Amino acid sequence: MPVERNQTQIPAVTAEAIQAQLQAVLRSPAFVRSERLSRFLRFLVEETVEGRGGKIKEYTIGVAVFDRRPDYDPQTDPTVRVHAGTTPDTPAVSPDVRRMG
Repeated sequence: MPVERNQTQIPAVTAEAIQAQLQAVLRSPAFVRSERLSRFLRFLVEETVEGRGGKIKEYTIGVAVFDRRPDYDPQTDPTVRVHAGTTPDTPAVSPDVRRMG
Protein backbone atom coordinates (compact mmCIF):
# COMPACT_ATOMS: atom_id res chain seq x y z
CA MET A 1 0.00 0.00 0.00
CA PRO A 2 1.47 3.39 -0.95
CA VAL A 3 2.25 5.95 1.73
CA GLU A 4 1.21 9.57 1.19
CA ARG A 5 3.61 12.31 2.15
CA ASN A 6 2.97 15.91 1.22
CA GLN A 7 0.46 14.88 -1.42
CA THR A 8 3.00 12.58 -3.08
CA GLN A 9 2.43 8.86 -3.11
CA ILE A 10 5.45 6.80 -2.21
CA PRO A 11 5.16 3.12 -3.13
CA ALA A 12 5.57 0.59 -0.36
CA VAL A 13 8.96 -1.10 -0.31
CA THR A 14 9.48 -4.68 0.79
CA ALA A 15 12.01 -5.72 3.39
CA GLU A 16 13.66 -7.85 0.70
CA ALA A 17 14.09 -4.82 -1.58
CA ILE A 18 15.57 -2.83 1.28
CA GLN A 19 18.00 -5.66 2.07
CA ALA A 20 19.01 -5.87 -1.60
CA GLN A 21 19.75 -2.14 -1.67
CA LEU A 22 21.63 -2.37 1.61
CA GLN A 23 23.84 -5.12 0.19
CA ALA A 24 24.51 -3.01 -2.92
CA VAL A 25 25.52 -0.03 -0.78
CA LEU A 26 27.72 -2.19 1.43
CA ARG A 27 29.57 -3.41 -1.69
CA SER A 28 30.47 0.17 -2.65
CA PRO A 29 34.14 1.11 -2.14
CA ALA A 30 33.44 3.52 0.71
CA PHE A 31 31.81 0.80 2.80
CA VAL A 32 34.09 -2.05 1.74
CA ARG A 33 36.98 -0.04 3.21
CA SER A 34 35.27 0.45 6.58
CA GLU A 35 33.87 -2.47 8.53
CA ARG A 36 32.72 -0.09 11.28
CA LEU A 37 30.68 2.07 8.92
CA SER A 38 29.26 -1.05 7.30
CA ARG A 39 28.16 -2.39 10.68
CA PHE A 40 26.72 1.02 11.54
CA LEU A 41 24.64 1.29 8.36
CA ARG A 42 23.53 -2.35 8.55
CA PHE A 43 22.38 -1.86 12.15
CA LEU A 44 20.41 1.30 11.33
CA VAL A 45 18.71 -0.24 8.32
CA GLU A 46 17.89 -3.55 10.00
CA GLU A 47 16.51 -1.90 13.14
CA THR A 48 14.39 0.40 10.99
CA VAL A 49 13.05 -2.47 8.86
CA GLU A 50 12.12 -4.30 12.06
CA GLY A 51 10.10 -1.27 13.19
CA ARG A 52 12.55 -0.14 15.87
CA GLY A 53 14.07 2.80 13.98
CA GLY A 54 12.45 5.40 16.20
CA LYS A 55 13.91 3.78 19.29
CA ILE A 56 17.56 3.70 18.24
CA LYS A 57 19.71 5.46 20.82
CA GLU A 58 23.35 6.48 20.76
CA TYR A 59 24.09 4.14 23.67
CA THR A 60 22.57 1.16 21.85
CA ILE A 61 24.62 1.87 18.73
CA GLY A 62 27.77 2.21 20.82
CA VAL A 63 27.29 -1.17 22.46
CA ALA A 64 25.77 -3.12 19.54
CA VAL A 65 27.85 -1.71 16.69
CA PHE A 66 31.05 -0.30 18.12
CA ASP A 67 31.63 -2.93 20.83
CA ARG A 68 31.51 -0.48 23.71
CA ARG A 69 31.23 -1.97 27.20
CA PRO A 70 27.90 -1.84 29.06
CA ASP A 71 29.21 1.08 31.15
CA TYR A 72 29.72 3.10 27.93
CA ASP A 73 28.80 6.77 28.42
CA PRO A 74 27.85 8.58 25.18
CA GLN A 75 28.40 11.91 26.94
CA THR A 76 32.13 11.26 27.33
CA ASP A 77 32.78 8.95 24.36
CA PRO A 78 31.86 10.54 20.99
CA THR A 79 32.45 7.37 18.93
CA VAL A 80 28.90 7.14 17.59
CA ARG A 81 28.64 10.86 16.76
CA VAL A 82 32.01 10.79 15.02
CA HIS A 83 31.04 7.83 12.86
CA ALA A 84 27.61 9.27 12.08
CA GLY A 85 29.41 12.37 10.81
CA THR A 86 31.74 10.38 8.56
CA THR A 87 29.12 8.45 6.62
CA PRO A 88 30.47 8.43 3.06
CA ASP A 89 29.06 11.05 0.72
CA THR A 90 28.27 8.73 -2.14
CA PRO A 91 25.22 8.50 -4.40
CA ALA A 92 24.55 5.07 -2.93
CA VAL A 93 23.93 6.67 0.50
CA SER A 94 20.70 8.60 0.82
CA PRO A 95 20.70 12.21 2.06
CA ASP A 96 18.73 11.04 5.13
CA VAL A 97 21.60 8.79 6.20
CA ARG A 98 24.17 11.53 5.58
CA ARG A 99 22.14 14.03 7.66
CA MET A 100 22.42 11.79 10.71
CA GLY A 101 25.83 13.27 11.40
